Amino acid sequence: MAARKRGRRAGEQKALNARQQARVRRAVLGKYPDQLALPGLVWTRGQVGVLVKRWFGIGLSRVTIGKYLRSWGSVPAEAYPGGL
Repeated sequence: MAARKRGRRAGEQKALNARQQARVRRAVLGKYPDQLALPGLVWTRGQVGVLVKRWFGIGLSRVTIGKYLRSWGSVPAEAYPGGL
């Protein structure tokens, strides 16, 4: 038996499908939270979670949201120790 990589394949069994990810990604990278009726001027994982819950009815953990943000090339505001 040949050795293979174990576990899930990349992108398999994600909470958000590709279309949902694209919609949230566009919002996070192209708008400020206050433009989408969320408090604040910078995106946090909590705000992204509220947005996903509002749009799709899916609750995501902060860790999962952080992974999505990193995969989209964004870093949440709370990742900066001294703030922005």
